[in-house]
Amino acid sequence: METTTLNYFHGSREVTLRYWSSKWGNEWEPHQIILGTPLVFVADTGRSSENFHPFFVISDTNNSYAYAIPWSGNWSVQIARIGGSVQITLESENPNLVGIGAHVVSGLWEDATNQLLKDFREKHFATRKLAMKTEWNHWWPYEGTLINEDVFLRNAQVAQQCGIEVAVLDSGWFGSGAWEDHRGDWNQVNLTRFPSGLSGLANKTRALGIEFGIWFELESVGRESELQNKHPEYLAKRDGIPLETLCFANPHAFRWALGQLLQTIQDTKPSWIKFDFNHSPGFGCNRVDHGHTVTDGHLLHIENFYLLLEKVRAEYPEITLENCSSGGLRNDYGMAQRVDFCFGSDRDWPEHALSVFWAHSHFFPAETFLGWCDSEWLADQPNQNFKLDTINVEGQLHFILAVTLLGGFGLSQRLENFTPEQRNILRTYVELYRHSLRPRYQNKASIKYLSDQPGRAQEGARTVGFAIETTMYPPLVMVFQLPGASETKITYAVNTDGVSYEAVDLITGQHSEVISVDGNLVFDLPLAPNTAYLYEIRLGS
Repeated sequence: METTTLNYFHGSREVTLRYWSSKWGNEWEPHQIILGTPLVFVADTGRSSENFHPFFVISDTNNSYAYAIPWSGNWSVQIARIGGSVQITLESENPNLVGIGAHVVSGLWEDATNQLLKDFREKHFATRKLAMKTEWNHWWPYEGTLINEDVFLRNAQVAQQCGIEVAVLDSGWFGSGAWEDHRGDWNQVNLTRFPSGLSGLANKTRALGIEFGIWFELESVGRESELQNKHPEYLAKRDGIPLETLCFANPHAFRWALGQLLQTIQDTKPSWIKFDFNHSPGFGCNRVDHGHTVTDGHLLHIENFYLLLEKVRAEYPEITLENCSSGGLRNDYGMAQRVDFCFGSDRDWPEHALSVFWAHSHFFPAETFLGWCDSEWLADQPNQNFKLDTINVEGQLHFILAVTLLGGFGLSQRLENFTPEQRNILRTYVELYRHSLRPRYQNKASIKYLSDQPGRAQEGARTVGFAIETTMYPPLVMVFQLPGASETKITYAVNTDGVSYEAVDLITGQHSEVISVDGNLVFDLPLAPNTAYLYEIRLGS
């Protein structure tokens, strides 16, 4: 147990606590309260951000403190106002776990998150230039039932023609039945769907001029998998009940999983690996025949999964590693320092995608965020209404792709069904990302927030703005008008009064002069819903 005492919160001032709850498809739901009686936040599902995101911000009029829990498993935090101080008490299955904090003498809570993020980036990303390759992933429009070799290659070819760099084969490539029931049978490629095998598919993909990526859920074991019957000693159990996962605390299970992964890497030479995890194992394995005790099975499992990622990173530094867990349910500093991308959320309609990026980028480097926008779901889902035969090409597709420019660029739609006009629009945004957005993210861009967090169901900010600032490039201002927007102006502070600037909309190519008034640039915006603006701010002549 670790207790952190913050003595700078004076007893006579109100102290505000900000936190974000989380569940599948509802990540980063914001909460703000006045701190009074002790509050306890618990992550007990085995995944660090399934109940609450492991980040908290405490502030009054004079001080702000941002706090992060760098662990990918279970934890609990009590935050209490005690006289003239605030106490944070952290408990976890990891006895050596220490929270990370950043204090600033400022009543602006975002100053504290900026400092926390700056410290994390300097420690773990100062010398890393992420490739940030553009990707297409097959999952939502085809899932594990409609995907096959021909479908994958047809889409990969269109992706390549539109400038996308990697085609990622998600789940559905292994086993003889439903993908979730055969997880673990990584050596059993479904040759009915993929007659060329994985190595053949990878080679055919690269022959199209696009790189190959692949999905794994190494920790999980399907109920009908051969692995479950062949190696029952690998399985995690709690009080004798199978958890449908491997126990990486068992050295034999760990070596088997790492071997399966390395063999697939050798066979397919992927440039991208997506690591998914769709289980909530709770407190994990308490078997006594795995080499761990009844209390530290899950702790050692997480530590060995970290070790697996580190081994892949060391041996194959050129491979992009993506962390996903039912979307964003295991995103924390422990995981983020070992991967390139953290996937934000499975659900991704525009206002949700903007909400997730807004909150996520307060704590994680923007260059490590991966989110899609308005994926073309095979199943019916509320709000996910992208349909190629009904969309307004000049509106919705432009808006979707503009949102996709935030962080890493990825999408999951039926590219093979895009019309020539739609393909041209996609190609335009991919080129825009590769030439204007990606270099800024790779230059360790900082994000300034020109609006509050948007919310789902037309809540929160409806006019959403971000400024992307770097040391090497002119700043970019991105503005999104969501349905329900009533704002016609958005302000960007440049701190230089009376200077003329030129705002070039990189989407439309229009140039306009903007003058700084009281150190602010003010942009006039139409009230057109589902409209995006991307301004590069240049000094006027």
